[in-house]
Amino acid sequence: MENTHTLEDIAHAEMMNSFVSWLGKKKDVKIYCEVPYNHYGDRGVVDVLAMMLNGQHWQGVGCELKPRFFDLGETIRQVHRAQLYFQTPDTMTAYGKPILRFPLILKATDENLNTAMHYQGILNNVPVYFFDDKKAFRNDIHRAWYAAEKERRYKAA
Repeated sequence: MENTHTLEDIAHAEMMNSFVSWLGKKKDVKIYCEVPYNHYGDRGVVDVLAMMLNGQHWQGVGCELKPRFFDLGETIRQVHRAQLYFQTPDTMTAYGKPILRFPLILKATDENLNTAMHYQGILNNVPVYFFDDKKAFRNDIHRAWYAAEKERRYKAA
């Protein structure tokens, strides 16, 4: 029997291949995978860095992909570390334009939706999207997520 870490790595690689394949079908996009960074000693890797032409301007998106969302703290730290690094002047010069968005891309499963909904107050500053191999972004999961997010914000007001 394979160890769980290996199975998670395989699931991550499969999700990344599927996501990059889907993203690559878009017009005017440059895709970089497993982009390493070092921000004041915090090392990490951005799973997918995409530079997309938006009108006449290039816009960057750094994506953290999670086939299974179980370590909330580390996931949020990964997104924030990458965001801090890729918004520095040196990095902007290297990639041409600033990386504007850092979404967390979760595999569209009920388990991930339930986990995200349970922690949605903590995920407040992290854009979350649910990706499915066959349907790209799953509208039914998105609707459930955003309905719950809207309800949470309404209760907080």
